[in-house]
Amino acid sequence: FYEYITTRYIRFDITSSLDDGCKIKNAHATLCEVNFLVQDSVVEAEKAESRQHFELTIGSKDILVKKGKADAFTKTIDVAPMIVNGTTLIPLRGLFEEMGAEVIWHGDTQQIDVKKDDMTVTFRIEDNRVIADGVRYSAIVAPRIVDGRTLIPLRIVSEILGYTVGWDGETQKITIESN
Repeated sequence: FYEYITTRYIRFDITSSLDDGCKIKNAHATLCEVNFLVQDSVVEAEKAESRQHFELTIGSKDILVKKGKADAFTKTIDVAPMIVNGTTLIPLRGLFEEMGAEVIWHGDTQQIDVKKDDMTVTFRIEDNRVIADGVRYSAIVAPRIVDGRTLIPLRIVSEILGYTVGWDGETQKITIESN
């Protein structure tokens, strides 16, 4: 079971009628409530199978990718992450497609849609507004095009998609973990 489940069960058995002198023979009555709960170790093992971990460093085109129990590997992207006004911008496709998201570029409107599971996050180039399933957010830095690649603010889209973002200012390393 993947969640707390309560089951209720009631059983009545009457094996003789009241017609024979109002005496009940072999009567049964059962009332039972049973609770099931998955042990934390089972839940944690399942989470470990689907857990995602990514590491990026400002100025480096390499992303360390670790998914579940598989060995980590390095994915090289064509534009390194950069910091603009205190916000990390990253190339759109490299990381988010590795996360399992679908990235759609609408060239005529310069709109970007990032779809993952049942969530859609929408950006526009040079527009600070971010729309996630009809809810409007405001990014500190707007998406932009650098060297022919679309860069978007890392933290806002990662957190909207349910990831936790960490920052080490000394090494300029970014870690992204699935929840």
